[in-house]
Amino acid sequence: MKVLIAADESEFSRSALNSVLARPWPPQTEFLILSVVPYIPPAYGDWQLGYAHSAKEAQSALNKLHLDTVTEYENLLRQTFPDSQIEGKVVTGSVRDCIVDEAESWQADLIVMGSHGRTGMSRFLLGSVAESVLGRSPCSVEIIRTSKAAAV
Repeated sequence: MKVLIAADESEFSRSALNSVLARPWPPQTEFLILSVVPYIPPAYGDWQLGYAHSAKEAQSALNKLHLDTVTEYENLLRQTFPDSQIEGKVVTGSVRDCIVDEAESWQADLIVMGSHGRTGMSRFLLGSVAESVLGRSPCSVEIIRTSKAAAV
């Protein structure tokens, strides 16, 4: 079985990882921890040349944050499932697209991800990554929904 765990620095992602850690998996289970760094576009035109340097620094900081999260998740999975194959990966792009694309190319059997549980205007403006992945996934998707109060 191949399980893709969508990871970010949120407590909702941590809840998804804890759900995976709390159950038994067959010894040959493969885990892929995938973290997607949203792309920060550079300045739009010459009038904001100073912004390009700030965008590059922000992108670098985000990459490090996501890499640290993936490394932590890898270590926890290795402690719990020492006989399983565990891999971590950080990519840059659209979170929705990258999760679905990676699940397809890696031939995942299951995607496990947390949900931020956004509602109302924030969901309208930001969309739902979990809902989008669920609708486009080439495999089963398990969404771990945690209330904001329980996640903190």
